[in-house]
Amino acid sequence: MQLLPRALFLLLTYFIFDCNSLLMTPLIVRTAPHQSCTVLSLRVEGRDYGGGGVGGGRDSVGKFSKSVEKIFVLRGRNAKTDTTLPSNMRTFSGSPDYQHLWNNTVWDKHIQRRRYFKHFIYLSRSRILKRVSPILSVLLPWTVGCICLSKKWISSPVPYVAAELPMTTVSMFSTFIALLLTLRTNQSISRLLEGRLAWGRCVLLTRDTSQLLSTYIYPINTQNGLMAARHLSIFGWLLKCRMRDEDDSDVIQTMLSPTDARYVEKQRKHPVALITRIRQVVALEAKRGNLNPGSHRSLEANLLELNRIYGMCERLRGSPVPPMYSRHTSRLLMFWLFSLPLSLNSTSISAFVNVLLVMVAGFVTLGLDEISMQLEQPFRLMPMQQLAGSVMLDVADAFVERPPKLDGEEDIEGEESGANLKAPKYWTD
Repeated sequence: MQLLPRALFLLLTYFIFDCNSLLMTPLIVRTAPHQSCTVLSLRVEGRDYGGGGVGGGRDSVGKFSKSVEKIFVLRGRNAKTDTTLPSNMRTFSGSPDYQHLWNNTVWDKHIQRRRYFKHFIYLSRSRILKRVSPILSVLLPWTVGCICLSKKWISSPVPYVAAELPMTTVSMFSTFIALLLTLRTNQSISRLLEGRLAWGRCVLLTRDTSQLLSTYIYPINTQNGLMAARHLSIFGWLLKCRMRDEDDSDVIQTMLSPTDARYVEKQRKHPVALITRIRQVVALEAKRGNLNPGSHRSLEANLLELNRIYGMCERLRGSPVPPMYSRHTSRLLMFWLFSLPLSLNSTSISAFVNVLLVMVAGFVTLGLDEISMQLEQPFRLMPMQQLAGSVMLDVADAFVERPPKLDGEEDIEGEESGANLKAPKYWTD
């Protein structure tokens, strides 16, 4: 009989402490900052995972789709809504330009035969002409003054000095001018091509990575899979913002959870922070045995290549063609242009033809130099607005538009059959 009160006391003590532990565990898990408690929160409560991006609770494909819609509302879909384009590139006259992704209709318009007449008629709208017009406005009075001195219409301020030069003087420098402009233009085009190839590679890798995440990680751990998808989907937007010194906080805060958004915004390089977070998910799932060696290697290889693409873009933005080359070309070009009217004075052409030839030569040579200067900065010309949108669309489709379930494949909670899916709203313009 004496053992009965002691047994009741022990049972009551165990019950009290056990209930307290059950009540306190969720509170401790919710407030613990380290990763192990975050994983435990997924198991115990299943509602405190921060990957939703559009509110609290567990993440889902529907929430992810709505976040994609919000990004397109904020950022738009084409170059007309891109506020980071240079001012001289924001006027869209309807002619094909490099700020848009082309389709067959644009190509047909570009190669039409009447393009020669159209380009000549609309010369006054030329962006290149607007860029070189300040130099031409100085070259024009200089040419007129040289003609007046040569024709004795005005007296020379320097006696015994003729306003003429032998034509061989200009011809001697013409070869150097042509060589310098050709080399500089080739260098600029190669930089533009490298930047465009990097972005094309980015679209391909993000698409492939999203398909791997959707196939190997999402069916086993939907929350980690969607978290990786959210980070991957805005890689293009953050890379664009980095290349154009644009604020990316709206994209980060719309797509990522508050915890992930704070982490990304605190880093020096936001696109690299996205890759780091995705790599963390891949490493965790591989450690748990949810990834086979082949898929693990493929994911790591893709993430490594995305890091390389970011490095290529940083190099193109930070390392131009050596400025001494540009300065030397500009000096030689100015010397040649301002010597040209003096050399033409030694010929028998009329004053009007002299002015016309100098203006045309100035427009052609200065235009080539201006084109090479603009092509040297590829990220000011490329259609990064549409490319970033393409990255997001491809990543979202890999999770929102999953294929029909195969025989023997397990169902994913809250997911519709791929055969019954409707077109998502973010597809519409």
